[in-house]
Amino acid sequence: RCLAYSDYQAVRVATAHVILAMCCYRLDYFEQARSELALGRDMIQTKFATGLDLGNAAHGFWFDWISARVLLREATETIK
Repeated sequence: RCLAYSDYQAVRVATAHVILAMCCYRLDYFEQARSELALGRDMIQTKFATGLDLGNAAHGFWFDWISARVLLREATETIK
């Protein structure tokens, strides 16, 4: 559902890509894991490059983006 969300820039989509990357990695789908990780990384890095604001329920609050970044760090350390 998160990946099909109409607002592609929402934090739920970025987080879903990162979580899916970790799942794919655990299932030995290494190429798909790297691909999903790259999608999530691009979205998260773009958000942090443009700056965090308070946010809202539709696009994600600032703390949702922080959580996404923590998951990204974990996934990056796992998927090499």
